[in-house]
Amino acid sequence: MTNEIKDFFDRAAIDRDLKFTMDPLLEYEQKIRSRIVISLLDAKPNELILDVGCGSGRDLIQLVKMGCKCIGIDFSGKMIEESRKELSKNGITAVELEIGDATNLRFPDRMFDKVFASEVLEHIPNYNKAISEMARVLKPAGYLVITTPNRRSIYGFDRYVIREKLLRRKWPHPYDSWKTFDELVSALSGNGFKVVSFSGACYIPGSLVPQCVPKIMKKLLVTIAGAFECPLSKMFPKNGYILAIKAVKTSE
Repeated sequence: MTNEIKDFFDRAAIDRDLKFTMDPLLEYEQKIRSRIVISLLDAKPNELILDVGCGSGRDLIQLVKMGCKCIGIDFSGKMIEESRKELSKNGITAVELEIGDATNLRFPDRMFDKVFASEVLEHIPNYNKAISEMARVLKPAGYLVITTPNRRSIYGFDRYVIREKLLRRKWPHPYDSWKTFDELVSALSGNGFKVVSFSGACYIPGSLVPQCVPKIMKKLLVTIAGAFECPLSKMFPKNGYILAIKAVKTSE
């Protein structure tokens, strides 16, 4: 399974960002995801921040511009290559990037001010071990921010009920186990964290929109969804497509 996951993301790295920018719905999801991660991190200049599963480095670029010191790791070597390219395009050379395993971080205890893992835990079979490792490398009272797709969302109903149960269509990822709010809180609590803030994000039913829908119609849907994003996130924080949680390390 480990090699299958790595190979999947090595292949995806080639045109993953291009797919996001070409599809208004996917681009919207990524902008919302990144915005909420940066907001919850509340990064300060000179803080040392670890990005677990950095992908192509989009979030790292923003954090470096905010004056943070950053290290990014990813299980996929190809993703690390793409991240280096993106950082270079933005004139950023001070970020450490390396291939790494979230369940076996090479860093010493209590090294980082903050750690985040965005759209990562769902791809790790032993995600509880990954959370344990992120707790280990965090300083006392340090913050962890995570986001994952939400099984209890419109997207989750589409995937787990319509696609997989009724239509019996195989999901393209080798391992992509979406979480619920309660599952994440339980895992965090069991590893010495206390949840201090959480939010839902992205209530647009993007996965139910056929690929054949004209791009202009997708842009209209994004515009409408954007107008309702804030009130929906307040009313249904546990039911957005993206679950975002900020937790503080309360124990060693």
